[in-house]
Amino acid sequence: MLFIGNKGVKMLKILNKLKLTDFALIYNIMELSFPSSEIRTYENELDLFKNANYHVLVSYNINMNIDGFIAEWDYKDFRYIEHFAVHPNARGSGLGSKMLQEYLNLDKKLVYIEVESQENQSAKRRIQYYQRMGFFLSGFGYVQPLLREIHSEVNLKIMTYPIKISEADFLKYKKEIFESVYK
Repeated sequence: MLFIGNKGVKMLKILNKLKLTDFALIYNIMELSFPSSEIRTYENELDLFKNANYHVLVSYNINMNIDGFIAEWDYKDFRYIEHFAVHPNARGSGLGSKMLQEYLNLDKKLVYIEVESQENQSAKRRIQYYQRMGFFLSGFGYVQPLLREIHSEVNLKIMTYPIKISEADFLKYKKEIFESVYK
């Protein structure tokens, strides 16, 4: 299946809307990819689908298993990627970059992501990856609000695509996210 990206380029469609019956597959990838403090319980993640702004786009492989997903909150002026992960068996194949590029080509809205601000190799590689994909690292951030009872403090920095944001914009986006995602 082909689609036309925002730059007018024809591309093979990789991302599809999640079939809710496949939710357990993406939750498994979440558990393999994120510390428990960065994901909700199974039931609480599933409850997010009651919110009209919340969507999950997935990459199904030829066997109809999920190789990766992007969980997003779509707002009037921007889109916030809450989780983006590729199954460990599919990592290193370039799939994640193809998924993210297709996602960035969906429309012209600002895309907002959080990255860990800790100075470790994993966090540095993640920031560099997003920068290669066209994201800008801002000087703004916050401590991630509690997602479940077992929680270690996660300091986050904000990255945006395709432009840098001002402090006023950061505060506006942060308010929207804290009121709906982290409520």
